[in-house]
Amino acid sequence: MSALDRIIADIARQAREKADGILEEAGQRAAEIRALGEASCADKQREFDDATERECAQIKSRAESAHRQSRRRALLQAHHEVIDEVIAEAKAVILGLPEGDYFEFLFRLFEKSAQPKDGVIRFAPADATRLPDGFLARCGRVFPDNTLELLENADGIERGFIIEYGPVLQNCSVEGIFEAQGQTLREKAYEILDKDGASEVTE
Repeated sequence: MSALDRIIADIARQAREKADGILEEAGQRAAEIRALGEASCADKQREFDDATERECAQIKSRAESAHRQSRRRALLQAHHEVIDEVIAEAKAVILGLPEGDYFEFLFRLFEKSAQPKDGVIRFAPADATRLPDGFLARCGRVFPDNTLELLENADGIERGFIIEYGPVLQNCSVEGIFEAQGQTLREKAYEILDKDGASEVTE
């Protein structure tokens, strides 16, 4: 082999070695990049999974909260409807009593509401025109040491009466009584709903 052939062969060998080195280095670099890419994808997948899980948990929590609120509103509405029906029926029973029983009811109401003070009493127009004989005297005997004066009819009430002790008014109208009782019953309904809400939280 001539000197020229040997030089060419040596150059070719060196070129192959250099090419092989470059290819090997490129392969290693590609493997590193692929590994980094796979790790990054895995991280992104975990982040996505975590984010998805958190979002699902938040959606579930919001849905459960909305369900509880909807249930509370439905229960409250049902309570109100039942309370309104009961009040309306009870009021109708009172107003439908025979006259003697009705004024006995008013007297018992006076006994419960009156105070040992000088005062005046005003009846609703519908009742003032049909007061039984001796009704006012009977009321006056509840606190015999104090005066009870009958004044003109009370405006603004349909049935029952109002007692005035100076600036203090005792609203003993039938509608006022049932309105107050309705408020009390509604407060009880709220208490029941609050207990239900607390039990749902602990369950």
